Amino acid sequence: ITEIIYKYKKKVLNIEVDSGNGGKVTGYGSVKYGDDSNDIVITSDEGYCIDKIIVDDKEINVVNCKNQILDKFTNVKENHNIKVTFKKNVIATNPLTGSLLKIATLIILIGISSILIINNKNLVKNI
Repeated sequence: ITEIIYKYKKKVLNIEVDSGNGGKVTGYGSVKYGDDSNDIVITSDEGYCIDKIIVDDKEINVVNCKNQILDKFTNVKENHNIKVTFKKNVIATNPLTGSLLKIATLIILIGISSILIINNKNLVKNI
């Protein structure tokens, strides 16, 4: 009787992330061939929003601009790439009170008086 012992070592694949300023991405990295990835979590910094998410050259919908969890890659057999961009929040102020407005309020006030739209404390547009 001959005994053969074979140890199989799974190939390691990568889930790579390219993200700009304005947030962070966690959960990516190395995955063994055939295994599932970790959850990929995208979180925007204060004053920023998730703008675009592109997974393997396909844009996916941004559901929540502050925090989004991507579906796991299952049975991984190739490398994957994720590109995330963030954008600064646009802030609108009520010219009568100086208070910040939410976008829904901004829409209602258009036409009532001039609205100042600022981005990161710089005047962008005076409507």
